[in-house]
Amino acid sequence: MKIDKLDLLGGFILAAIGAFVLAQSFRYGLGTPRRMGAGYFPMVLGVTATLIGVLVMIRSIGRETTSQTIDWRPPSSFWRRSPISD
Repeated sequence: MKIDKLDLLGGFILAAIGAFVLAQSFRYGLGTPRRMGAGYFPMVLGVTATLIGVLVMIRSIGRETTSQTIDWRPPSSFWRRSPISD
C-alpha cells in the first residue's frame, strides 16, 4: 500500500492541534449560536482543524511521497551586484 508519509504526518499534527484546541475550548463558556460565549469560536476552529487534518491523512493513503529538491544557492551574479561584496 502506498502512503505519503509527509502528508500523513502533517495531517496528524494538524488533527492533534485541532483536538487540543477543541478540548481547551470547553473550559470557557460555549453559549449558543445566537449568543456565543468565549469558547465558541475556538471550538469551531478546533473542529475545523481536526476535520481538515483527518481529510489530509485520508488523502495521503494511496499516494507516494514525491521528492523535490530546491536549489538554495543564489546565482553567482547576485553576489557581484550586492553591496555586501564590496
